[in-house]
Amino acid sequence: MNAFPGYRPLRGNEMVLTSDTATYRITGDVVIQGVLRDGRGYVQLTLPGISPEQLADLTSSQVFLAELYADGTRIYTTPGLVVVDPEGKDVTGQVVVAALA
Repeated sequence: MNAFPGYRPLRGNEMVLTSDTATYRITGDVVIQGVLRDGRGYVQLTLPGISPEQLADLTSSQVFLAELYADGTRIYTTPGLVVVDPEGKDVTGQVVVAALA
């Protein structure tokens, strides 16, 4: 599945992020969820343990993809995304908001 993820959180234990320069594997309680901001739809990613270098790479990428896995099974793949807001944090990790590329 690679359409807009909807507003119900999709949870997994691994996310693979592929930018135009690198691929990163993030483990932990990872979440993809559709959110509305100012009437526009975005994709929100909760990424525990992402390093500042990985976040900087995603932020500077032309486009990136995210694949969500639960116990080794891929359950969701995003369309191409660009980072809109890399600065959010919550108790579970870094929150990145992205728009369709």
